[in-house]
This record gives sequence, C-alpha cells and structure tokens, in this order.
Amino acid sequence: SMQFDRGKFAEAAASLQEGLSQAQQSIDQERICQCLILLGTVAQFAGDYQHAIQYCQEGLVLARQVANQPEANPLLGQLLLRLGTIVCEQGDYEQAEQYFLESLARIRQMGNRALLCTQLVNSAQVAYYKGDHTRAEAYTLEALSMARQIGYLYALTTALGNLGAMAVEDGR
Repeated sequence: SMQFDRGKFAEAAASLQEGLSQAQQSIDQERICQCLILLGTVAQFAGDYQHAIQYCQEGLVLARQVANQPEANPLLGQLLLRLGTIVCEQGDYEQAEQYFLESLARIRQMGNRALLCTQLVNSAQVAYYKGDHTRAEAYTLEALSMARQIGYLYALTTALGNLGAMAVEDGR
C-alpha cells in the first residue's frame, strides 16, 4: 500500500480492512491471508504488536486450514516469517525461533531464494541473540552465498554487516 510506504499507518490499515472485507465476502482464502499479512505488517510498523500478532495468527489458522493447496506454502512461510519478526522485536527469541524454523522449511519447499535469504538472515539474528553463534554464522554464510548467486543486494549487505558485527563481538 502506498500509504504504508509513506508511514500513514491508519490510512493503510483502513484500506487493508476494506480489502479484507471484500476478500471475506468473496471467500477468497488466499486474498484473506494476504490482507491479514499486510495488516499485521502495518500494525507491527506502527508499534501495535498486539494487533500485529492477532492478524498474523488469524491468517496462520486460515492458511493451515488450506495447507494442502499449492498457494498455502508461500502464505504460511510469509505469516511465520512476519510472526517471527514481531515476537523477535519484543525479545521473545524462543518463540521467534520456532516461527522461523517452520518458516525456513516452508520457504525451502517453495524455492523462493530471495525470501529464503531474508529468512536465513532473520534466523541468524535470533540464533545470535540466543547465544548460538555457530548456528548464526552458518545461517549468515548460507544467506550470503545465496544472495551472491541471485544478486540480492539487501541480503548480501545485511549478511556481510552481520558477519562483521559477529567478528567484532567475538573478538576476531
């Protein structure tokens, strides 16, 4: 949503609520999930973590109900990734790790390497916060390698920055 990009969270949420209502009327499960992901994202960026989690969990329940349909894996992967980032921002690294591990498995099945790079970077951060520097480095190196292969600049620069930060933190 353009309103979201400009930081107009209330306008973005109103537009997305209207879209959600339309999707619910047409019983379009995929669109409902997409609206819930976006509503969760807007709420997260607005600092409303309670609603962010609520929207994403609602989407997760719906996506799990249609898990046998081909479009379910991307939706599940995105919802789990979003939920993981929300709870990670709140400092709940155990729950974030659970969401990220399931998300990684779903995204690997999808074959979306850009999204996988992003998820590997997220998983590395949680592993690092939990004190598992070996796993954090492994995730980061995997993200870095894949980002180089596909030319994904965001993951490339983030992974390199994280490797540098880990080296400094570890005294290397």
